[in-house]
Amino acid sequence: MKRIFFSFAIYFFSLTLFAQTQIETDLPRIDMMEMMQADRLTFGQGENNEILWIFDNEPFTGFVYGEQRGSRIEGEFRNGLEHGSHKEWYDNNQIKNHRIYEDGVKVSTREWDKEGNLIKELNHIDE
Repeated sequence: MKRIFFSFAIYFFSLTLFAQTQIETDLPRIDMMEMMQADRLTFGQGENNEILWIFDNEPFTGFVYGEQRGSRIEGEFRNGLEHGSHKEWYDNNQIKNHRIYEDGVKVSTREWDKEGNLIKELNHIDE
């Protein structure tokens, strides 16, 4: 009985993982600077004064990549709000920071120095 339950649990987990991967790969990936220059990516104000990312006049759901303030960045968005993983790198390709968002609310932040040493780790939910 334990073997059947364990096998079912592994099977269910693998289906769930595949489904999440499939959904993520189907989402659009846009170059932030290119879309801003083409006036396709703009910003608005959300219900709680958060920044709302608008792509082709609709709240954006997908992935953004590009450069911001001289750093390479990438991030996920859902319904125009920061959601999921957001990363920024130094010019030497060392990760600079990694933030996690949940529907526009910052959940956690990790920051590293240029040598790759973790210098800050915050859980914003507990603050």
